[in-house]
Amino acid sequence: MAVLRSGVQGLDRLFSAGGFYAGDSVLVEGGAGVGKTTLGLQFIVAGIRDHGEPGMIFSFEELPQEFHRNSRHYGWHLKDMEAAGKLDLFHTSPEDLVKEMEKPGSALLRKIEEMGVRRALVDSVNPMHRLHPRRDEMRQILLRLIKAFRREGITLMLTLEGGGERQSDESLEHYLCDTVVLLSHEIKGGMRRRRLLEVLKSRGQDHVEGRQLFLITNEGLSLLAPLVQIKPLVPRKHVASTGIAALDDMLGGGMPHGSTFLFTTDGTASLYPFFIALAAAGLAAREGVKFTPSARNSFHDIQRFLMDHSYDISGLAQGGQVRFVDYYHRPAPGELKPYILDVSRMSLAQYRLAAARLGRHYKASKLRWRRLLDVNAGIDRFGAEEFKAQHTARIADIKARGDLGLLFSVPAEMDPRTEAFLRYTCSGVVETWVEDGYQFLRVSKTPSGRVSDPGVVEVTGERPFVKIR
Repeated sequence: MAVLRSGVQGLDRLFSAGGFYAGDSVLVEGGAGVGKTTLGLQFIVAGIRDHGEPGMIFSFEELPQEFHRNSRHYGWHLKDMEAAGKLDLFHTSPEDLVKEMEKPGSALLRKIEEMGVRRALVDSVNPMHRLHPRRDEMRQILLRLIKAFRREGITLMLTLEGGGERQSDESLEHYLCDTVVLLSHEIKGGMRRRRLLEVLKSRGQDHVEGRQLFLITNEGLSLLAPLVQIKPLVPRKHVASTGIAALDDMLGGGMPHGSTFLFTTDGTASLYPFFIALAAAGLAAREGVKFTPSARNSFHDIQRFLMDHSYDISGLAQGGQVRFVDYYHRPAPGELKPYILDVSRMSLAQYRLAAARLGRHYKASKLRWRRLLDVNAGIDRFGAEEFKAQHTARIADIKARGDLGLLFSVPAEMDPRTEAFLRYTCSGVVETWVEDGYQFLRVSKTPSGRVSDPGVVEVTGERPFVKIR
């Protein structure tokens, strides 16, 4: 699929494809004066000047001469581009634009074909909301507009004036557009203004998570390179499957070896189907699996549910591929007891010695290991500060060995600072919750910066016994 460069220094590196997909719709949202129109003009001008891609600009409020005046500040001479047949500007209404784009053989479509237009800017969509206050009407006309440009193979950039904050995530534009870029500014140190850009969504490709500093100079927008350079996206051959196809897709292919992921629940949504599916996927990949289950789940449960996946964990434990850690001195099947490290009555010093022996087993086995751990159980047993120290060492060991850390937690049952620490230190975060009788799941952090929209979780009667739609 063809990729278009944005023309903004540093922006394309935030996308795994290196830019916007041809024919996609890109929303640029932010408060007044933050740089939305400048970014849109820069996108159009770069296409004409640097890539030979003619463009069109549509406005529902501003006249063409206002664009001419504003662009001259950046050395962009739109009149020259118009004279060369590479650019056309229109002052129109949303209804007329949609009609012209949908009418076969219309004057606008003939002009698009004659010029070979590849990029378009609509600045802005706010008047559409005033003309169509009903959400269903607004959705229909906006969707028609996006589809019309997509049919012509034109990459469409739209601007939207909003608060520049995350409360606008529920807007129609966020749902309908393929890519969402948020611009904002904040005051730091009393008088110093910082301009920030964040990619909130990029359908069909990964993107880097987090806010990026940018400047507006006499050449337009320019992103500043961070002190810690953005890591390249991980090739799929270096990732481990979750065992759930839809979750792999949400993660961008799976979980990179050497990473630690945190799975959280609101306390109502069940994490156990994911606990079992992740373990079964590890066994299928001939990886070692170490279980440290919560107080709610017994070793009998683990044995029974993995039997549904056709795995005899007692036999696998005998072969060195499965190990268990128990914080609660709970009953267990007799055939599993030799492979359960019961730390419920150990002193901290004794536990550290036992953990070191388990680490030597990991090394001697020559396997990659999936280390499944219930966070709340660890905090209950050792306290938050000791658990955090263990967690830090565990992450380093997992990274060095190329293992996979899989943590499961109920944040509501722990101190907010501990939750924030876990979210910060883990490579990825997957959240699940119950709302209106449905269980939802979303990926809110990954090593590549990819995040996902929420999906609905369904428990099924076929392996892996859980789906995400």
